[in-house]
Amino acid sequence: MRFRELATSASVLALGFALSSAPPAAAQSESEDIDGQAESAERGTPPAVEEITVTGTYIKRTDPKGPQAVQVIDAAQIEDLGVQAPIDIIKNLSINTGSEFQSDAFQSGGTYGTANVNLRGLGLGTTLVLVDGRRQVISGTTANDGSSFVDINTIPLGLVERVEVLKEGAAATYGSDAVAGVVNFITRKDFEGFELRTGYNTTTSGGQRNQDLSALWGWGNDKTHLTLFASGSDLNQLNSSERKFTRSARDANGTLITTRGNSTLGKGAFLPLTDAVPTPLVDPSFTAAVNAARAAGFINGDTPVTDPDCLADGGAPNPGPAPILGRCSFEFVDNFNLQEHEKRANYALQLRHDFSENLSASFKWNFAYNKQDDIGLSPSFPLLTFPRVPENNPGNIFGTTAVFFGRPLAEARTSERGFYYSKASNYEAGLNGAVGDWEWDLHYTFQKQRRYANVPDTIFDRFQAALNGLGGPNCDSSNTALAGSAADGCFFFNPFASADLNPTGTGIGGLPLGNREDVIDFFTGRIKTDTDTELQVIDFVMSGDLFDLPAGPVGVAFGYQYRRDSYQLRSNGGTGMEPDFNRFIFLTAPPEFDKVRSTTALFVESAVPLTDRLEAQLALRFEEYNGAIGSSVDPKLALRWQATDWLALRGSFSTTFRAPTLSQIASFRTSQDPIRDGNPGNVDDDRPFGFVAVTTRGNNQLAPEEADVYNLGLILEPFEGLDLTLDYYRIDFSDVIVQETAQTLVDNESVLNLTNGVPFASTNGGPTGIDQRLDCNNPGFQPLLGADGNPVIQRTPDCNISRINANFRNAPSIITDGIDLALNYSRDVGAFGTMAFNLNVSHLIQYDIRGQGFCPLRGGSQPESCKAAGNINTRTFSRALPKWRGNATMSFYSGAHAASLTFRYISSYDDDNNENNKISQHGTIDLAYSYELPFRRFDTRLQVGVIDVLNTDPPFATTDFNYDTRTHSPFGRRVFANIRTRF
Repeated sequence: MRFRELATSASVLALGFALSSAPPAAAQSESEDIDGQAESAERGTPPAVEEITVTGTYIKRTDPKGPQAVQVIDAAQIEDLGVQAPIDIIKNLSINTGSEFQSDAFQSGGTYGTANVNLRGLGLGTTLVLVDGRRQVISGTTANDGSSFVDINTIPLGLVERVEVLKEGAAATYGSDAVAGVVNFITRKDFEGFELRTGYNTTTSGGQRNQDLSALWGWGNDKTHLTLFASGSDLNQLNSSERKFTRSARDANGTLITTRGNSTLGKGAFLPLTDAVPTPLVDPSFTAAVNAARAAGFINGDTPVTDPDCLADGGAPNPGPAPILGRCSFEFVDNFNLQEHEKRANYALQLRHDFSENLSASFKWNFAYNKQDDIGLSPSFPLLTFPRVPENNPGNIFGTTAVFFGRPLAEARTSERGFYYSKASNYEAGLNGAVGDWEWDLHYTFQKQRRYANVPDTIFDRFQAALNGLGGPNCDSSNTALAGSAADGCFFFNPFASADLNPTGTGIGGLPLGNREDVIDFFTGRIKTDTDTELQVIDFVMSGDLFDLPAGPVGVAFGYQYRRDSYQLRSNGGTGMEPDFNRFIFLTAPPEFDKVRSTTALFVESAVPLTDRLEAQLALRFEEYNGAIGSSVDPKLALRWQATDWLALRGSFSTTFRAPTLSQIASFRTSQDPIRDGNPGNVDDDRPFGFVAVTTRGNNQLAPEEADVYNLGLILEPFEGLDLTLDYYRIDFSDVIVQETAQTLVDNESVLNLTNGVPFASTNGGPTGIDQRLDCNNPGFQPLLGADGNPVIQRTPDCNISRINANFRNAPSIITDGIDLALNYSRDVGAFGTMAFNLNVSHLIQYDIRGQGFCPLRGGSQPESCKAAGNINTRTFSRALPKWRGNATMSFYSGAHAASLTFRYISSYDDDNNENNKISQHGTIDLAYSYELPFRRFDTRLQVGVIDVLNTDPPFATTDFNYDTRTHSPFGRRVFANIRTRF
């Protein structure tokens, strides 16, 4: 059992034992006594409330500004934002950074159609997501770094009454995952009538548009209330070619000036296995010096020869040590989308029946659907198996066998398409009632998500067969004598540009140069995965007043929770034959697994009015897991002191934890990551990128992550209409579970071997660091090459990286702190209406990663910590961490009219992939106007607006899309119109 010996534990435990002989205490209310009031209240003024339950506690209170830092986005604010999905609320929170919510095949390839929360930038799984105070099942996919998360796109936005964000740890109340905080979506429960909403949202450049329609119906009487909801959305594509900032630059001759968004492996480059240069290589259009350089490089045997028709076929020659030698680059970015075509649907039912004043029953059902069936991909992925083209291949210009460096299909071929589909079901049934002054709640939840993926890739053994003339669905590829025999259904695949430029011509042996579709289909397979995640929860909570103190009653809540999580993955290997997870040239179909875990928890909480001005909240939770994880005891102490009528001080301390996910324990995945590696053949200062297979295996020895969370704040209300909160937070996060960053492992290898005395080939004459090159020819480095070399960075005998094993581990710790400022001001301006101003600003003071070893952010071996604050962090496990984020909104309400102007700001931050050059600061302006139409029978509201009025491009970052997809938007100016009518 894992205990934290803390000074506060003894007093909280004593309270727990005292309650064992006391009457049972109260269940969490879902704030039913304020449902519906926010929209009916006049805009600009808060609704009247009685007792409510605020996220972070199970005890009702009258003042939402309690001892804990909670931000509330109410229905009026949600409407003013003109949002179309829950992520539109979350992504602009000043305390949220590093979420994945838009298409990015390179950094977030498996998360198409999903969206998640990342408070404080501590990771996608460190924020607990609730709906009406209930846990949600994790998505059936993981992020590229292996993170599991709740997909908030499954939450029905049209049912959301408000969103409460607890900006501090809450394990003592809710258990695992509430490290950075809690986001609780509160739904509408007592709506009566019919509501119809429709919206249209489009970019002013590129024509990407979103359309949505939703309907809400509610009916009730003194005993029963029923709510039905349905919605659908259609989002069309935005291709990267529709944005100039994603494109690479070329000169007048078509040669690449910059190579961002390009692969050095296009179609194609070859390394003939001979010491003589065949005549066809000498091209009269090249200068004598170029041809001599080609010959010299070829004779040396270490530099591939670019296909002479590379440029004519749409590629770009990518020079090596001499002109034209090296690779035929492929500009792959245009095949990918900044927004995929996506269809969403959501259906919900809520039923409540009161049997008596002291007994009620409820039932909820929700179904969410998401489909993306036209995912943009490259025509084919790069060949990392380096097959050989035989000398009898009809396109072979060398007269000898040649090694192929490229991809089967490139510029002249249309993009291949991927497919993702997910569905989520949620069933909830509950009983709640009262015994005297005590309230109780018994609740059962069953949630399930299923996700399908279908992605094409090349089967390498079939591709090699096609190069050898044994391609085709009817060819006996085991009989080499049938090579090129059309009568036996055996055909060659020509990997040279001549297949595109002269498809009706003939080559060696009089065989056609063009390629057949059935041969391409023969070596193209599809990797298919089917993932199920399930969550079952039984909750029992009681709450009430234990006894009275001079300052008021002592509120108490305690309860029990049982959870059962399961994660199942099925895969056919993608070939239609027996599963073989190593037959693909680029991707890997994961092996199947099926894991289940159960958790039992007990908790107790108390709100104690110590004096008329001093209130304490005490909480304690015990949580035990089956298996090797063990148990955790987590306390929390929070205080609020009303120093004066206009000033209150608050503070809290808690421990919190996060158990390793089932995916982190049991999964196996391989990705292809762009890696910058030292290589003696490179003479420029910037090490080249190349895609390398990175394998990550689950680790069943992982321990839970642990954190100590501190918060100090003040609440100022100097006069009516103005309130300001200022909070300082600090999180000491240890045993952090990370997937090792492949680039950092490569950089660590350099530092490690320099420390061990292995010489480097210096390229800039500077000190040690990542700008040094490994001298792979030095005898001191030879033991690290080959199959028996470094088990983490596996290199071929010629020093190229063949695979990186980057596994999950508990290693680093994080110390982060910062300041949150929130200001709300409203003023009645007489006949002109009401004016309101809202400001939310977050400042990240530090985000130090300790225990990583090599610190790429500062260049060299760093024994203390990596200063990740203010960096994009592509070389650490963290996400982008701008130091400042903020939103300021000025609103005006007058009768049927409402207007708002919002300014959003993100400060500059460093690009660790670009010598820490700055990614520029970025600001946008949004405008919205709404009008309540003067219909007698219908309550109708029309809203129009503009997002990013100034049409600003995202700032440049050294990524494949040339911007940080987790921080900035590629859409530019958007206009929208929404209509909501009720009757």
